[in-house]
Amino acid sequence: MTMSSTSADCITILVKDQHDHKLFYKIHKGKPVKKVLMDFCKRTNVDFRSAYFLLNGSRFDTNLTINQLDMESEDEIEVMSPMLGGGC
Repeated sequence: MTMSSTSADCITILVKDQHDHKLFYKIHKGKPVKKVLMDFCKRTNVDFRSAYFLLNGSRFDTNLTINQLDMESEDEIEVMSPMLGGGC
């Protein structure tokens, strides 16, 4: 496999949360995006099981691959934590 075909199989994505934590990840297009999201949650101290993830404003299945999500380089995934409490 040549160097150009290897780099063509990977893209760089941005993962960010509502507290403005941002991390860039280089990921192979055939890998599930879940690995990246779990790493982001671990680094930012967010519970992966309670967080939800948005791509272009919509929730998605984290078990899907970059190809299945039709993502391109520089796309952003937003990580949202549930808000507790509320009311008067």
